Amino acid sequence: MNKMFEELKLTVPFPPSTNHYMGRNGSQAYKTSKAKAYNQLIYFDVRLQNANLKLDIPLFVTYNFWMPDKRKRDIANYEKVLTDSLVVAGVMIDDSIIHKWQLEKMGFMKNGQVEIIIKPYQHS
Repeated sequence: MNKMFEELKLTVPFPPSTNHYMGRNGSQAYKTSKAKAYNQLIYFDVRLQNANLKLDIPLFVTYNFWMPDKRKRDIANYEKVLTDSLVVAGVMIDDSIIHKWQLEKMGFMKNGQVEIIIKPYQHS
């Protein structure tokens, strides 16, 4: 379903890293209990913010990270967790519709959080 929108802003809790998101049992990959809990948390956050739009147009997604502490972190390890959670929560139909990402560390905040800004993608 296409929804006409100019911009969607969400604020969500800081995610687990991809290192703690997927597990393996032999050749089978599975979501860890941390992953399932985070997906559920984002699902309810999205519903509270009326953001389950099921977008199916090309998107430009910005993730602004407020880190929970001063440890060195690779923010690319958090993008996939956030994006998968947005799909599970119904913000977009699939992550393949994202044509452009922007990731930025904003500073520090107790417990951390991520501001997500989603806009229609416009090829320049």
